[in-house]
Amino acid sequence: MLETGSRVQALAVITLVLTASAARADQWQFNPRVELGGETDSNYLLVPTSSATSVSGGFGNVLLELRDIGQTTEFRFAPGVYATYFPNESDYHSTNPYGYLELTHRGQVSTARLWAEYADQSTVFSERLTSNVGAGGLGNPTGGDSGFLALFNRRKTIHVNPSFAFEVSPLNHIAADLNYYNSAYDHFIPNTYTGYHVVAGSVGWVHDLTQRTSWTVRALYSHNQPEAPSITTNSAGLEGEWSERVSDTSRAYARVGGRRTQFDQIPAGQSDRATSYYGGAGMDWSFQVTQLFLDVTRTVEPISSGYTVERDQLVGRVTRNLSPVLLGYVGARAFKDKALESQTPYNDRTYAVGTVGFEWRFLRAWTVVGQYNYTRQKYVDFPEAATSNAATLSVVYEPHRDLSRERLTPLGRDRGY
Repeated sequence: MLETGSRVQALAVITLVLTASAARADQWQFNPRVELGGETDSNYLLVPTSSATSVSGGFGNVLLELRDIGQTTEFRFAPGVYATYFPNESDYHSTNPYGYLELTHRGQVSTARLWAEYADQSTVFSERLTSNVGAGGLGNPTGGDSGFLALFNRRKTIHVNPSFAFEVSPLNHIAADLNYYNSAYDHFIPNTYTGYHVVAGSVGWVHDLTQRTSWTVRALYSHNQPEAPSITTNSAGLEGEWSERVSDTSRAYARVGGRRTQFDQIPAGQSDRATSYYGGAGMDWSFQVTQLFLDVTRTVEPISSGYTVERDQLVGRVTRNLSPVLLGYVGARAFKDKALESQTPYNDRTYAVGTVGFEWRFLRAWTVVGQYNYTRQKYVDFPEAATSNAATLSVVYEPHRDLSRERLTPLGRDRGY
């Protein structure tokens, strides 16, 4: 595992390299975003409801984005910090730095992109997903959480994702993608807080049926190495995907695939291989005053308890402009986790969160945001479910907000920049 100092150094090196590349562009923007508000939560640690601890206090979220736009290259770098303060529960104060950087270069027949992000979070945030769409967008829901919050801990993560697309002919393209993900906890607790790193890659052949519709066949490989004594996994697979892109803000897809996974350190007499099937279908569509996001997926992924799970998940959000300065939204996330390794002691769980919120832009740079969340989590071996009612009310200052956006994007949670 990477130590904290090594993580910071690695991020700094990447930042310097990208900054040097971006310095040749010609249109710099500084886009700060500052949010201050209050929150209350009836079950902050999401433990069985009979043992719930409620909190009330304030929070702040500051993101400082530097953006450089050139004719062929775009660069973004943004450090941020999310902090909470609870007057009556000082043990739950937290300061959570995070940040991302992105470099995209578009040539005549190729596109190269590098995405990297870093987060140092309390487990209250890293293990408790919301209904936010997340940085991955359609077909790539946020994952990695184990759901355990009751024991105070912190998780540090680094995600680096270079990708490349090349046009072989007007109708055919090659797309390659590489992901490195590293997760580490301040305190290692087997079966609960287990750090891991993943190296995964894919190569796909894309055929355009029309200017808007394409088919992709993609080969995949991944290696998941958790901290001992958890099980190391290696998997390879093949998937097919149909995609429809009407505009930069409207897209639909359907995907199906299968993979073969091999496990290390399996006790004698148990199978060291498993075959799994996964897929997804969804849409991110913009209408005149309404935006609809709906994504249904089955993924095979490592989580922070040290196991690889099959996750059946639904993420949805409807946003509607009620007036030129007021919008409302409802969102939901629901999933079920089941261990891929049939003989492991993993405790299967179900998780669901529903959201209702509004955003009122009373001045060009100022917005009032209100949100309510209801969360429920149940482990199959626990007799009682955990439920939570939480609400936030905040003011956002964003002097250079892009008014073409139909909604503010939630920041600092679920890596949802």
